Amino acid sequence: MMGWRLLILMALAPTGCVAVAPRDIELLPPQTPAVPATVFVADGAGNYQLLSKALRGVVKKDGRAIDVVTHEWSHGKYRILADYLHHEHACEEGKRLADKMREHRVAYPDRPIHLIGHSAGATVVMAALENLPVDFVERAVLLAPALSAEYDVHPALRSVHQGLHVFCSPYDYVILGFATRLLGTPDHRWTAMAGCQGFRAADRKLVQQPWRPADCALGNTGGHFGAYQPEFLRAHVMPLFQPGTIAR
Repeated sequence: MMGWRLLILMALAPTGCVAVAPRDIELLPPQTPAVPATVFVADGAGNYQLLSKALRGVVKKDGRAIDVVTHEWSHGKYRILADYLHHEHACEEGKRLADKMREHRVAYPDRPIHLIGHSAGATVVMAALENLPVDFVERAVLLAPALSAEYDVHPALRSVHQGLHVFCSPYDYVILGFATRLLGTPDHRWTAMAGCQGFRAADRKLVQQPWRPADCALGNTGGHFGAYQPEFLRAHVMPLFQPGTIAR
């Protein structure tokens, strides 16, 4: 009885007269592309831009939707001591960076903004944060910050929405340890640096991550330049710039 009906359906199907709607296929809503993030970078003293180059290398290799914008705040190429010692210059450059970030927000109102600095560039980052509106920056990151452990981070934290992440290492004694004993900190204190032991402060937005032996497998051996090695950036820093990341 059913055989002749099946033959009729098979004959009509190629003509478009019969269409069988699949019942088990879920129609998904169209996927909108992720809004790219912008990461502003304040490199360390001497304008070598090693952090900027490392970030761009990871972004390009991994195909991440992130724009890396370098803020050149240095006195000039190789002028390490001038950058390290001239605290007022770094603070003024931080204000200039804050102005640049405001302009960027006007041009790209829907784009998340992040901020990262290495070593002496931490002074520029903190000065920028201190001159921005509340919750303006999604996340800020400091790698081996050349600031005193007593530096008051609370004014900067107000402009950070998610968190200020600090990567430090007690084994950064060749650069930060020696510099502190010889020159003091860039914020004119003769004390331990935050890049060695973190900031002596407590706040839910302040996330401090000391170096661990397991980081050696990621290229970070605990020295001054370990935190921007590509595999360490990929594992611990780049995820902070992705939407939905939870602070740890």
